[in-house]
Amino acid sequence: MLYQDFFIHRTNTFKKSLELILENYKNKPINIVELGTTRSFLSGVLCYDSSYFNLYEPHNWDWGAGIFTKVFSDNLSKNRIEYKLYSVDPSVDAINVSKHICSDNNNIIYINDYSTNFLQNIDFKIDFLYMDHMESSEEACIQHLTDAKIIIENDLLSENGIILIDDVNYPDYINSKGKYSIPYFLENNFQLVIGEYQVILVKS
Repeated sequence: MLYQDFFIHRTNTFKKSLELILENYKNKPINIVELGTTRSFLSGVLCYDSSYFNLYEPHNWDWGAGIFTKVFSDNLSKNRIEYKLYSVDPSVDAINVSKHICSDNNNIIYINDYSTNFLQNIDFKIDFLYMDHMESSEEACIQHLTDAKIIIENDLLSENGIILIDDVNYPDYINSKGKYSIPYFLENNFQLVIGEYQVILVKS
C-alpha cells in the first residue's frame, strides 16, 4: 500500500480498509464520503502555508492526522478502482490545503459544508464512510452520534457499507470521537472488524 511506512497507529486499519474496498468494489464504482478533510501541511501544528509541502517528501507530511484524502485517493487510483471521494469540511482553509495536496486527482469532490447538512441532503448511497470531523472531545463524540443517527435513520450506507472512524482508542475511548457513535452503530446492524486507534465497522 502506498505510504504504508508512515501510517503508524493507523497501519492495520488503513490496510484492512483498502483490502475491504478491493474485495467489494474491484469491478464496480464506489462512493466514498470523508467527513473532515486533510487540513494541514505539517504534523502537530495547523499549517496552511503550502511552501511547507513537498509532494516528493512524504515523510514530512501530516501523518499525525493520517492524510486519508491523499492516501486513499492515490491507492484507489493505483488499483484502478472507479470511485468518487466526497471530502466534506466547513473550513475553506482546510479544503484549500487538501486541494493542493491532492491537486493531481480528479476523483475528489470537495464540499464546503458541515457534516450534518451534507448527510441530510445527499441523494446517493455511501459505500465507504470515513468519520474524522472535529477535534477529539465530548462535543465531537456528540456530533458523531448525531451524524450516526442520520446515517441509520435514512439508511445512507449501501448493502456492504464500510465505516472507518478515526481517533477512537477502542475500547477505552480516551480522547475519542466514537464514544457514542460506535455503540450506536453496533446496536443497528453493524459489526466490528477492527477496534484500535481507529475502528472499522461493516454493515451486516
